Amino acid sequence: MGIPMSGFALRQKVAQKSLADRDLAPPKAQIPIEIADQTRGSSARTHYPNQTPSSPGNQHKPNTSPLASQVNPASQAKRDYLPTDASLLQTLDWKELQETASTCQGCALSKTRQRVVWGSHIEVNSSKSLPPKSLDLAKVENLDWLIIDYSPTDLEDQTANPFANEAGQLLVNMLKALRSQDSAPWVTQQASSETKALVRSMALINAVKCHPPGGRNPDEFEVSQCKPYLQRQIELLRPKAILLLGIQTYKAVFTNSGATPTQTSNSGTSAETNTNTNNKTPPLTQLRGEVLRLQQIPTFVTYHPGSLLLHPQDKAKAWQDLTRAHSYLVAQEVALQKATPKPK
Repeated sequence: MGIPMSGFALRQKVAQKSLADRDLAPPKAQIPIEIADQTRGSSARTHYPNQTPSSPGNQHKPNTSPLASQVNPASQAKRDYLPTDASLLQTLDWKELQETASTCQGCALSKTRQRVVWGSHIEVNSSKSLPPKSLDLAKVENLDWLIIDYSPTDLEDQTANPFANEAGQLLVNMLKALRSQDSAPWVTQQASSETKALVRSMALINAVKCHPPGGRNPDEFEVSQCKPYLQRQIELLRPKAILLLGIQTYKAVFTNSGATPTQTSNSGTSAETNTNTNNKTPPLTQLRGEVLRLQQIPTFVTYHPGSLLLHPQDKAKAWQDLTRAHSYLVAQEVALQKATPKPK
């Protein structure tokens, strides 16, 4: 039994118990009031009674507006950078074009790059330890092959050597092997001495001239800003043939380029084919079997060397692409010589 309690003490104890029960009870849910600004067409905002803009419940609230979640980085970039003046670049010679590119501030890559990777003249002895020389139009007259990659690697950004990494080493080895095709029996049987040098002169450029940081791919805006430089390079170099490395390079080169893809049959005849139906990129398996036309130059697409490192089983297919392209050029050169009247 306990100690007897007076009426006052009993009433006080009951009052304290009521206060304790009230403090332990869960708070009543506050009913949000939806406020929609119909005149401005903005999304609904939620206001909670007894909350002011400075109250803790409103601090650091994320913007969940549908418009805020649909911000396009490329659209933002277009507002931050002026578009490349393609009409001006069309008037520049090689040296002026290179100088303009070296100071380009057309996209965010200009803030993170170490250099503008302009291009390389691939020589017989080019390798990881012996970097190729910088691409100079005066030294690559009658260019046979122009190889186009997507964008520079981090090592290429640092060293200006496209063969500094493993993928670059694989590429240069394949190109060296392609040079040896000039002495292959099937070439010497149909080609004269003039056509045996179809892969003697090679150059390598990138569709995007600056290295994207963090190993990412260039975005659509960065590709579009660089495209006028690429197009002018091709116009000035005028190679006999172009080789595109990978599907991403194909997209960068052929999107809005006005190029005319053609399909070459086994008989050697060509017919136009639309490979951009509904703006869909054709699969690489289809592109590998076609002869495209970029500024009326025969253009071929093959696997990117980086992809071949991940999928070695495709190396044989890539070699087939190179030899097929080489034989196509030999046949074209032979046909041209036969059609050209011999001087008396």
